[in-house]
Parts: sequence; structure tokens; C-alpha cells
Amino acid sequence: MKNRTPPSTAQEFVARLVELDGSVPLTDEDADIILRESGIDPGRELKRAMVLLEAEEQRQRQARFAKADADRRAALAKLAHPTRQRSRPQLLQRLAELKGMAPREAQPQAYFKNFEAASAEDLERIVADFEHLLGIDSSGEH
Repeated sequence: MKNRTPPSTAQEFVARLVELDGSVPLTDEDADIILRESGIDPGRELKRAMVLLEAEEQRQRQARFAKADADRRAALAKLAHPTRQRSRPQLLQRLAELKGMAPREAQPQAYFKNFEAASAEDLERIVADFEHLLGIDSSGEH
């Protein structure tokens, strides 16, 4: 077998490995000799393959971290802006209950806004804000 130049592309490298694949079972030393005669430095190619594998592993790890971070941010956003779970009449009723629980000095501000004209999303946020300010969770417990 004559010595050839090293492969210049990944496709050429794979093609040479496929070309050599039909050989009889070899010892490590025989395989090393054949690879070198084919223009492939086994040590250098192993290092290159390990670099590629480590880079891919790092890319996948970063993708997992990015997904976990996005999931965490979505969960936090969901907590900050609760999804609509109660009907409009339930929200207005809960708001009336909360206004009654507010300290007397907060009553004028609580009645100042026309809550009946607010959207369901705004009502949900307002109820959540009042519950938070009064130290009440959404189940009504202090």
C-alpha cells in the first residue's frame, strides 16, 4: 500500500475508514500501520475526535441549561402573572372580599378604581396584588 496524503475533510476521513473496514481482523499494531500508510495519524485523529465529542457534549449541556433556564423563567413569569383560573364574577367577588379586609386607611384607594371595567387578566393581577399586600395566599388563608 502506498502512502497517501492525510484526509482533508471529514467525508474523506470517513470514506477512508469505510475503505479499510473490509480488512481482516487486525492487531492494534497492524491497524496503526495501515492507518499511517493511508495517511491517517491515529493519535492525532483520536485527539481530534475527542475534541469534537467534547465540543458536542458541551453544546448539548449548554442546550440543556438553556432549556432549564427558559423553563425556570416561564415558571417565575407564571407566578408573577397568574393565569386566569377564576371567572369574572368570582374575581369581582374576591376583590370585594379583599377590599373589606384592607385597612381603613387603604379603603379610599381600593374604591377609587372602577374594577368592574377591568379586563379579566387585569382583575386577576389586581386580586393577586391585593392578596400579596394583605399577606393572604390565593386560598384565602393568612
